[in-house]
Amino acid sequence: MGTIDDRIAPLALAVTTLEESLGRARAQEDDDRDAAAAHCREMQQAVVRFGAQAGAAGASGLAHAAEWLSANLEYLAQKQRSLLPEEQAYLRRWPQLASDYVAGPSPLPAAARRLVHFAEHPVWTLRPSPVGSANILTRLTAYQSPERNVEAAAAALASEVIAHAASEQTQVPVAPPIEDIASETAAVVAGPPMTIAPCCANIPAAR
Repeated sequence: MGTIDDRIAPLALAVTTLEESLGRARAQEDDDRDAAAAHCREMQQAVVRFGAQAGAAGASGLAHAAEWLSANLEYLAQKQRSLLPEEQAYLRRWPQLASDYVAGPSPLPAAARRLVHFAEHPVWTLRPSPVGSANILTRLTAYQSPERNVEAAAAALASEVIAHAASEQTQVPVAPPIEDIASETAAVVAGPPMTIAPCCANIPAAR
């Protein structure tokens, strides 16, 4: 038996790690500028690591979507500005969007569109152009993660088992029509026609 890391897909673990890193995000409007810059850069590096893992797993669309989040965090670091409350709220949503894209339960196209809408939201200073958004969406919808393939295979197997069980249920015998039963009964009662034995013809007549 393998370790838990062997049984869980790499991207799922990467999303969990990213969520823990971004969960430490906090609004720090009163902090000094150096601390704000360091905090934003720490989160930006976590996003960069996640993007690299996504790219290595073949999820180029997810890696591209992560680049936009990384760019905005780098921008905040250069401005030495902490996250505003609205930015913080949106930032914490991103790991869940990534998780939904990687493993569901939402259909892949819907999960992909949510990631694009996240990048396009006005809360971010840096946003993709319409062409850039279309490019991200194309890459996102072209990828099928191992987690989604496992879910699809499990669902197909469950459907097959249910169908097999239903086919093996005992068939209820169907009674023949009443008319057929009546005909068979009449034939048994009537029986074959009776004949007179030839020996009766030799009995002498009474005198």
